Amino acid sequence: MSFLVNLITRSPWGLQALLYAAAALLIACIGLGVTVDIQSARLDTAKARQAALANKIATQNQAITTWKAEADKQTQRIHEAARKAEKVRTVTAMRVRTVSVAAIPTACPDAVKWGAEHALEFNKRWTQKEDQDEQ
Repeated sequence: MSFLVNLITRSPWGLQALLYAAAALLIACIGLGVTVDIQSARLDTAKARQAALANKIATQNQAITTWKAEADKQTQRIHEAARKAEKVRTVTAMRVRTVSVAAIPTACPDAVKWGAEHALEFNKRWTQKEDQDEQ
């Protein structure tokens, strides 16, 4: 080590080489410092972009959850409507069957008279069953 110190202090080009080496190291350190600053800025930008995308994804996930819940409600409404429609179809078929199996006279005046006599009875059954269905 002392040899190196003696070489640098006694030789004019040794001191010059030391200064050049120090200048080169200083320039390298400055360059690395600038590179670190640039990369830090890029990292901050990337983190901000990632946070914005995370917020968008969270918003989209919330919207998807809302749409799924709404779809489930609609599915329930569809099943309920189908159940009610089946009930109405069954009741209507029974009502039609009651009218269609009735012994209606074949002669026109007798059929009209029969219809007039039984109209109130069928109407009463029809509305009575509708009231019971709604309950």
